[in-house]
Amino acid sequence: MCNGIDVSITNGTESAFLTRDDIVNIVSTRTSSLGKPVNEIDLKEIEQILQESTTIKSSECFITEDGTLHIHVTHRKPVVRIINSDKKGYYL
Repeated sequence: MCNGIDVSITNGTESAFLTRDDIVNIVSTRTSSLGKPVNEIDLKEIEQILQESTTIKSSECFITEDGTLHIHVTHRKPVVRIINSDKKGYYL
């Protein structure tokens, strides 16, 4: 059984564009891992879901013997922030 999620973010201290909660939210809205038997968790699917996010450069997932799902992501470093006429912004 998957009994927990551990998230690590490379380059996460340089900026606060991506948090542990962001990663958990991305995963939990598209898959249900917690409480699921570990042999039923599709790690490649989780990695693909994460890499669909424009803020994530790469991801790696694995499950340890104690049932913890480990998610390691590397976030993209934004180069510029664009603010449109509606005052909504995004990063490139």
